[in-house]
Amino acid sequence: MRNNGGPDAPDTPGSPGWEIDPAFSTRPGDITIDKWYPDAFKDTPLQAELAAREIRSLVIGGMQSEYCIDTTSRGAVELGYQVTVANDAHSTYASGSSSASDIIERINRDLAGVVSLTAAQDFNL
Repeated sequence: MRNNGGPDAPDTPGSPGWEIDPAFSTRPGDITIDKWYPDAFKDTPLQAELAAREIRSLVIGGMQSEYCIDTTSRGAVELGYQVTVANDAHSTYASGSSSASDIIERINRDLAGVVSLTAAQDFNL
């Protein structure tokens, strides 16, 4: 998934911040799906692509914990997917009086009853 930010955002389509970092290697058959909303399923072909590949379980990580990670995880569960969040592989920015790590911890606690949580090192990807 690649987030499409607004006109002044660091991830505005076509900007350097929008490009997927080359450190993330891809495999044959990998695809990039652009999204405009926190829920990666909203107005994207994600569900159709997963169905075409007969994928029913997801591992979720990335940015922004309190928006995209939380919303996409809950949306995936509602759609019937088995969801695991890599609890140490999502991040965010400090907001108000909350540090990024405080927000990440809160999201992990909030999602604990909804999805499985596993450390990234425990995945064989």
